[in-house]
Amino acid sequence: MTAGNGTGFAPVVLVEDSPSDRELACEALAAGRLANPLLTFVSGEEALAALAARSPGEAPPVLILLDLNLPGMSGRELLEVLRRTPSLAAIPVVALTSCDDDHDFLRGEGLPVDAYLTKPVTPARLFAAAARVERLASGLLTRPRVR
Repeated sequence: MTAGNGTGFAPVVLVEDSPSDRELACEALAAGRLANPLLTFVSGEEALAALAARSPGEAPPVLILLDLNLPGMSGRELLEVLRRTPSLAAIPVVALTSCDDDHDFLRGEGLPVDAYLTKPVTPARLFAAAARVERLASGLLTRPRVR
């Protein structure tokens, strides 16, 4: 797990096992001037353990970016646990997919995700997906540009 910038904002969680996809997503979030701390996990088990270990007063993540094809506990299995756990069920989840064609297939599966995002993650794709998540409201924050 890696932690973000300690801003006091609720974190964004990225669950991605591929080092290259994880690095691209982190770079895209930084390029998009994400102000929220970023917590990264390489497995569903690791993410679930960290989410379950939050202290009672700690704000839940504002968003989870979830690769559905994780080894071990898959993203689908993690998603099921998240949706069944009262303290985690309301966290918006954006599923990371490998191609645009996956979106229709996954919608047909009825996965309880808030949006889909095609890899590689780019700032434009991320913020477009976040804009489609009504529950996200204004929790995803960007830093102002420095001139």
